[in-house]
Amino acid sequence: MKQKNKLPLKAFFCLLLALLCNAIYAQLSSFNLTATPTPQTCLGNGALNFTVTGATAGAAIEFEVYLLPDTSQPVTTVTTLTATGLVSGNYSVVATQSLNGQSNSVTATATIADDTIPFAYTTTIVNANCQQGGSITVSITSGTASAYEIISGPQTFPQQVSNVFNGLQAGQYQLRVYDSCGDALVTTVMITQPAAAITINEPNSSQGALASCNTIGINYVFFSQSGADIAFPVTIQYTVHPPGGGAPAVINDAMAEGFISNYVVKEIPLISKLRMPVATSLKKRII
Repeated sequence: MKQKNKLPLKAFFCLLLALLCNAIYAQLSSFNLTATPTPQTCLGNGALNFTVTGATAGAAIEFEVYLLPDTSQPVTTVTTLTATGLVSGNYSVVATQSLNGQSNSVTATATIADDTIPFAYTTTIVNANCQQGGSITVSITSGTASAYEIISGPQTFPQQVSNVFNGLQAGQYQLRVYDSCGDALVTTVMITQPAAAITINEPNSSQGALASCNTIGINYVFFSQSGADIAFPVTIQYTVHPPGGGAPAVINDAMAEGFISNYVVKEIPLISKLRMPVATSLKKRII
């Protein structure tokens, strides 16, 4: 009699096991996934935000993020509802929920736009002269700058917020400018210190009446033959030689400011009332 009861009991346990397995599998419901992109404004700062609905209570969810067309190697795998550090492009996201050794998956796609702004700038150079150093001024033509520095050259400067570097010696400089994303562009600029090569034309005596009984007016032009800036103020020395010999009269004068070409009118001593010899024998020097 006992032998006859074993088969129905075994069948009962098999049926019970099958029912339990079905019950465990039935715990994982189908679910939905939405991926919402955040555009890339700096290289690699795009993001995907995930919304899951209908997932099984208590199930763990993992998100594999693929940059298409590659669907074999995810660029990142997260268990949070956000994937960050993504470049612009088309993405496929596979969400997998797992519970009690069982799992199922759902896929969503999204596109991260590229909203980066190209970064560019120009430089304006003022060359050095014998009195003051040169300068570099940076003008941003695209994007936003956050810091400026000179990383090599006769002088270096640490990062600063000002776009101007002053007091620069002559030489080659490497300038680095950072944008709002922390990326940087480097350019090479040259500061020179050209000689002014000042030229003075022959002085002429002023026309008309004498300025006084003891002076005569002269006029002349001095200029930078090379086109380089003249470093003002300048000191002008006049040496007036008497026609018959003797000690010359020396007059020192100063000109506080001027231009590349400078017209000068000056009264000098009138010696023996000989106007032309005084004018034509005038010695002039700019220091």
